[in-house]
Amino acid sequence: MYLRAGNAPLARNYLEDAINAPDAPEVARIRAREALANVDVSMERTRFSGTAQAGIRYQSNPNGSPGEVSLVLPGGTPVIIDSDGLSISRDDDFSIYASVSGELAHSLGGQRRTSLVASGTLATQTFFDLGEIDSIFIGGEFGPRFMLGSTNAPDGFIRPFVSVSHLDLGSAAYFTSYGGGLDVSAEPSLGVLLTGRVAYLRRDYSNSSIRPRATDQTGDYITATGTAFFQLSPRTNANIGVLAEFADANADYWSRTSLGASAGLSHTVDLGPGSRGILRIGSAYRRSDYDAVDPLVSLTQVREEDRFEIYAAFEIPISRNFSVDTRVQQTWNNAALPNYDYKNALASLGLRTRF
Repeated sequence: MYLRAGNAPLARNYLEDAINAPDAPEVARIRAREALANVDVSMERTRFSGTAQAGIRYQSNPNGSPGEVSLVLPGGTPVIIDSDGLSISRDDDFSIYASVSGELAHSLGGQRRTSLVASGTLATQTFFDLGEIDSIFIGGEFGPRFMLGSTNAPDGFIRPFVSVSHLDLGSAAYFTSYGGGLDVSAEPSLGVLLTGRVAYLRRDYSNSSIRPRATDQTGDYITATGTAFFQLSPRTNANIGVLAEFADANADYWSRTSLGASAGLSHTVDLGPGSRGILRIGSAYRRSDYDAVDPLVSLTQVREEDRFEIYAAFEIPISRNFSVDTRVQQTWNNAALPNYDYKNALASLGLRTRF
């Protein structure tokens, strides 16, 4: 209202309060960020915002190790053996994790309020014992953001982007990715937000002493996701999502088609006078079908997987910009081949800040 009336400074104050409020539903944060992008460009043409988090995490099987492994011996004889006889660790472990992500937006002015947007993420995870899966990830995206709808009351945006990322795993390069895509957001009605993304990525994997066949996965990846957010009440919102991924790798046994869906619910609860927490629960499913057999694993069985995941998270605000995050999660990866059949339980405790 204040933005449409021309009082941009007061509109900015209210929108920033909405974005930084610890108990604000995510759908409200997204709407507030979109509105904030339309504040009078004469006030501030460049804006930076983001989040950072760090904490400790426990996992029962972080390596995704199976109980049994299929091997094809010389002469073409396949056998299944207990994975305890191999150098595959199924130990549980603790890790320290940290990440920071940010967005830098520069307004180009004009009635459409187009902005150039650069976003990036840096994340790391260090295990107490399983150093072979320590990870460092860095990635970034860049592209213009065009607002949709009327100039006075935009109801969405479209953003083409280019991207690049790199992942180190176990102190060795694992893959470098580059490509681009399109982000779309639309608000068809009050309390309903739709988002979507389509992207093409080229992933170049690197062999290492720990992963000598990693380059088999090098190839083209096409991903598409869509999510719908619904504001059910002032304190409750829901989301449903779909995803699709198509991988065309160097080795046919790494090429695959994956389809999935997810659903979640978040609710703000009273913790006491002037204090509220945010409870989130959700689940996800993904089906992956691979194109060919891996002759070192099986001569007849193509890899097929059904991955199920459920989680519960609780965010406890401790100040305007800081909160304590807790999360529990269970994953089941059911596979036709024993090499990829595993489950993993996760619990984490961390601190999050918004800026």
